[in-house]
Amino acid sequence: LDVINTVVAPVAILERARLEVARGDSIRAARDFREFVFRYDLASGEPSAGREEAIGVLQALPAN
Repeated sequence: LDVINTVVAPVAILERARLEVARGDSIRAARDFREFVFRYDLASGEPSAGREEAIGVLQALPAN
């Protein structure tokens, strides 16, 4: 189960962050994009489209 959580959790966090952006909740979106990047970097550190998306959205969100 730990292996599954390690693989699936970051994808779920990224999707939740996208939904929060669509809802206009920048505070929760920023929190989840940061969590996604943190988990992704811990796991591999390799560039990915999801990581680049998360960094780009974080830079575009209003500062909280």
